[in-house]
Amino acid sequence: MDMAIATAIPIGMTTRDAADAMMLLGRQRPLFVVILAITLALAAAVLSVQKAVVQVFASTAPALALRLSPHDAKATRRQFDLDVLANGTGLPRDPVGAARAARAAIAHEPLDAGVARMLAMSESPTRQTAIAPLMHVAERISRRDLLNQLWLVEDAVTRGDIGGALVHYDRALSVHPEAGAQLFPILTAAIAQPDIRQALVPYLRADRPWAISFLVHAAQHADDPTRVAQTYLQYGGDRAAAKHRALGPLILSRLVALRHYPAAYAFARRLTPNPAALTRAGLSRATFDQRFAPFVWTIDPGVDADITYAPDQGVAIELDSAKRVVALTRDMMLAAGRWRFAQGVDYSTLAGRPLLSWTATCLGADDRRIWSYDTNQLDRHHDVPPVLTVPAGCGPVRLELSVGSGPADDARVTIRDVSLERM
Repeated sequence: MDMAIATAIPIGMTTRDAADAMMLLGRQRPLFVVILAITLALAAAVLSVQKAVVQVFASTAPALALRLSPHDAKATRRQFDLDVLANGTGLPRDPVGAARAARAAIAHEPLDAGVARMLAMSESPTRQTAIAPLMHVAERISRRDLLNQLWLVEDAVTRGDIGGALVHYDRALSVHPEAGAQLFPILTAAIAQPDIRQALVPYLRADRPWAISFLVHAAQHADDPTRVAQTYLQYGGDRAAAKHRALGPLILSRLVALRHYPAAYAFARRLTPNPAALTRAGLSRATFDQRFAPFVWTIDPGVDADITYAPDQGVAIELDSAKRVVALTRDMMLAAGRWRFAQGVDYSTLAGRPLLSWTATCLGADDRRIWSYDTNQLDRHHDVPPVLTVPAGCGPVRLELSVGSGPADDARVTIRDVSLERM
């Protein structure tokens, strides 16, 4: 037997008894280890569950989360934000307590930008010089905190730093698209200023994640949509970002809806690859390109008739008996003076005497009809040369073609072409 072991055997215990005792101890040691491991695992599981519960309630019930974990950064920040919103002043009701809570949260989670921003807002009532450095520290930790970015926007605006303000607008909206509900109205009002429109160009041209949503909001809600049109043209619209193709027609429709006719027409001429088409009355692919309505021929999709346009064939119109519909509509910018009107018409039959009625209305503060002309199948294969006189001061002239069928006969007619020539 080893001498060291032998000398450790108590007096009165035989070597065999000592060996049995050591074997028993060897069997029991793994059991101690298992019990310890189970205890540690249970403790870890409890802590994990507690942390999960804290994370679940940190946003929805921060006060409850803070009872379980008094220094949780997310819960501390959320409770602070709710307190600021409830106070209605943009500041916490208890700045000293809020600052103490922020410091405790920072001690546990020093890389949480929200509690750094919280500390800055808590310090602001008593230490104005401290807030800006703390806000910039918070941003260096993370650019994802919305209120931090909003404070930095306001700070940049206060200092007259347009570029800096847009940097923080971009960061806020890129991470928090829901902030558009708050920020888009501000940006929409701001584009009335030329320097802000120009500063926005790089962001819109780069098609930042919020660009389309902002332009849609601006097109639909701007008090003066001409500024939105100017912004679109400045950054290049769909020529700069292909995904922006639908925005031009949206802006154009708002200009027309608010009756900014000269601006709408000028905008449409900038949008179309074929500006000359907007000055010609003829029927062609370009004069039926619906992106530039109402300055092209349009067919009401809800009309109770079968009306189709085919290139090089014209507009085919079919309607049941005893009906009258508006088949074609178009707004044109016509100079004051006399214009010779002509049309090419093909009738499928002499029966029924379908009636074609053309009208022209001067659009403005008081829309007024300035011309009308009725024709029927007796004019087939002949151009009819009536004269349209546009008075001075007239805005766009709305041309409208109505087609009526007889009481017992269907109407089938094809408008091969239309022309207006200055006399």
